[in-house]
Amino acid sequence: MKPKSYLSGKTFILLGAWQFLGASALLYPPLLWAYGAIFLLIFFVLLRDRKSIPELRQWTVNFKGVTTLRLREKKTWIWELSTGGANDLQSIEFYFPSCSLFKNDKKFSGYPKPFESLVIAQHVTGHRLGTETLPSPFVLVVSRWGLWKQLVELPFQSVELQCKPSLEPVPPEHLGAALQRLQSLLLGSKHLIKLRSRDQFHSLREYRHQDEIRNIDPRKSAKRGELMIREYDSLVKHHLVIGLDLGRSLSGEIAGSEKSNYYLEGVYSLLQKAIASHDQVSFFAFHQEIVTVHRKIQNLQGIRQILEQGNRLRATDVESNYNLISSAMTQIDSQRCIVLILSDIARPSVQSELQKAMQPIAAKHLSLVMGILEKEADIRQNQPVPKPGDLDAWSQDSYIYWLDEEFHKFTQRMLQIRSGALLCPEQYWLDMSSKLYMRLRDSLLI
Repeated sequence: MKPKSYLSGKTFILLGAWQFLGASALLYPPLLWAYGAIFLLIFFVLLRDRKSIPELRQWTVNFKGVTTLRLREKKTWIWELSTGGANDLQSIEFYFPSCSLFKNDKKFSGYPKPFESLVIAQHVTGHRLGTETLPSPFVLVVSRWGLWKQLVELPFQSVELQCKPSLEPVPPEHLGAALQRLQSLLLGSKHLIKLRSRDQFHSLREYRHQDEIRNIDPRKSAKRGELMIREYDSLVKHHLVIGLDLGRSLSGEIAGSEKSNYYLEGVYSLLQKAIASHDQVSFFAFHQEIVTVHRKIQNLQGIRQILEQGNRLRATDVESNYNLISSAMTQIDSQRCIVLILSDIARPSVQSELQKAMQPIAAKHLSLVMGILEKEADIRQNQPVPKPGDLDAWSQDSYIYWLDEEFHKFTQRMLQIRSGALLCPEQYWLDMSSKLYMRLRDSLLI
């Protein structure tokens, strides 16, 4: 972009006064000499003041800051403006690049002394999920005497920005209530390991009730003064299968962000958590057909392969065929697994179809379906108080209470088929889903 130069408001005031002098000269002719002399003076001053503006195309800017933020997370970015030489300007305005992912300062205005470089701080807050390229910033300078302004786009190496869901830790009472609702599922999944062959050593931990005596490490137990158990990979490895619903239920937004972005971030978080725990992981996505299947991902390279399919993993405007879950599980593994299905289970239409599809899955695998509870629908955290006579508000609140009652019935029906169903509040989505997986993992010993 070429620099744009134009006269300032101060210049037009000066020219207006000069024109007034010219009009007065029509009534008093001797003023014509002053009118002509002032014209030459104005021309000379404008020319001299224009030369005080440096060659802005030689200016450079460097960006320093965190490029990945969480929702509602606050950070400070640093912009280093270098001019290549001293400048004598009246003022400078630095326009920060606009980005829809963050709420941020719009511009910096300053009245610096002659400077060669300038360090500018910008405050940003995570606002919307997604990925976006940061465009180039603009700078507007005002000449030494304030008669000229020039706007130019600064050369800038593009930066990829990303905003992810909040990592706010789930309060213990929230997690405890969720685990209480899944208690019968977790207790039913307990299997003791008996006469299991030893494999590669994994770690040491304190003795727990029902641990095998043969796994006690006598030396470490004597050294620490308490019984210590040796764990092996064969005892700690599990197979996690994540299924992502990409049908119509994932269309729309949550708190201004695409709903599918929340669920994708949940998938990535669970994948990383499982691999860090030395588990095998498989992933599939579906709507009216199976979109993708990845079997037994065992390293971060496998996660990157899924990330590259970001454009494919978007919600579509079709109803999902939940019977495809069984088809995908047949392709992945016939052994007992932990199966997590991510879908908008707050919708009654999804609940009825998902319950039928999960029955054969729950008969063999430890399964849980999870979704996100939007803040407006969380009646336990936000008790709605509609205004008297506001029929729309009363209707909306009645609908929210009905949805809550339907979901409660759905969770009871799912427990009857030995499966679980949970809604995680939006702000605790990543932390709560990961902790629920680890709790399921600890409950399944084979």
